[in-house]
Amino acid sequence: MKPGVKIVKNIIALISGQTYGLIMNLLSIGMVARYLPLNEFGDYGYVLAISMTYAIIIDMGTNQIMIREIVRRKDLTGKIFSACFMLKAFFSIIGFLLIVITVHLTSDSRQVLNSAYICALGIGFFMMGDLFEDSFKAYEKMKYNAYLKIIEETSFIAGIFTVVYFDFGVYGVFSAQLLTYAIRFVTGYIMVSKNFFSPRITWDLPTIKWILKESYPIGISKIFRKISLRIDTILLKIFRTREEVGLYHGVYRIIIVAQFIPRNITDSIFPLFSKYTDSKVSLNAAFEKSFKYIFIVVLPLIFSVFLMSDKIVTMILGNKFSSASPLLRLLVLVWIVTFFSILCNKMLNASNHQKLATIATGICLIVNVILDLVLIPGFGYMGAGIATCAAEVVLFTVSFGFVYKYVCKVNILKVIIKPLLCGGIATISGLFFTNGLSHYASVIGIITSCTVYMLLLIVLSVVEKEELIIMKEVVYSAKNKLFKTASLKV
Repeated sequence: MKPGVKIVKNIIALISGQTYGLIMNLLSIGMVARYLPLNEFGDYGYVLAISMTYAIIIDMGTNQIMIREIVRRKDLTGKIFSACFMLKAFFSIIGFLLIVITVHLTSDSRQVLNSAYICALGIGFFMMGDLFEDSFKAYEKMKYNAYLKIIEETSFIAGIFTVVYFDFGVYGVFSAQLLTYAIRFVTGYIMVSKNFFSPRITWDLPTIKWILKESYPIGISKIFRKISLRIDTILLKIFRTREEVGLYHGVYRIIIVAQFIPRNITDSIFPLFSKYTDSKVSLNAAFEKSFKYIFIVVLPLIFSVFLMSDKIVTMILGNKFSSASPLLRLLVLVWIVTFFSILCNKMLNASNHQKLATIATGICLIVNVILDLVLIPGFGYMGAGIATCAAEVVLFTVSFGFVYKYVCKVNILKVIIKPLLCGGIATISGLFFTNGLSHYASVIGIITSCTVYMLLLIVLSVVEKEELIIMKEVVYSAKNKLFKTASLKV
């Protein structure tokens, strides 16, 4: 299979699974936000913020190193998988203890503490289950990632329906999460065993040490990144009210789930980045295409969410969150640099420059914490939003500077000028229909602008002819497989 076809297939597979996951995630967020009182939803967000912050310790960078090394050395798959499993098991225990200790020190609520126990156990299952998802990516068979995502999100939404119906409360929400991640772990193990290799856990200290040495800079970088993403919620809990924590957490969850777009594009190309580390020309071409794909996708997304922010907040989270719609407008503007930061981070890790990625995320964290401490006491969740935006701009600036200096040189203006022109014309065309910002006018405006945008991408050759051919091949292949499966069932 041609590399281009494989990349597009993997991107479509990941985005398909994650799109389903996004819909289910937003539905579950909306159900939980409506079901729990605002103060309990704030507790839910607080426990989740602490748990996800420490969850990155369980990973400690092994995910990307596992993918990178299996791509380069398929014959060592068993040893690499086993070493990563042992490391994650060890760090799972540490992560569990840190979550519980932190909640003990920062909250005197028995409900919050018990919720933390359940959530921490679920996070352990989730992070261990990532090993199977990484195996699919390393073998560049990412349709299995999509299958697993669909199973995971379907299980979770079914669990949330059950919790709401039987009124199990906040404990029920975290228990549904725990059960979902356990199902994901077992299903991932079965998929890997049947389609790729039989996972066997052995004690191989030299390999474990080598994996740890390679992965710890990525792990530290991820810790910095996760703290940077969650520190706003934690500081809001300290300086402001539980209600403000709930408002910020609800909106920020909408922002976070949209990151599946750049992550899926970069996850699809990460194995290719790892292969091309010795070829500057190929690496530059792969990075440039990734940059272009992300930019093409993010422009209409920003326009749509910015325009419909009031309706999106109330539709997903409910009327009690309506006052937080300005926060969504603010945070959506920074998507463009956030998405590119993810790409730059993946490029640095694939090219053995993971220490530079750590430096970039460390600088971002320092900026975020300083601005949070200055702005949150006086401006609340809007101050947290401003701090996040400033920190994200700093992260992209530093990360791209490292990529440009040490890995490959990409002319940003060359990549973004045509998509930006298409986006500008499309936005102007859409604004004609949004006078008064009525519900139907906004929808018509978004549909119009997106249609104009896609047509301009083709007319101005932003999407090249070869890329259109590859996409058609993927669609025809998927259609043929679908009809074949249907005929077999008949």
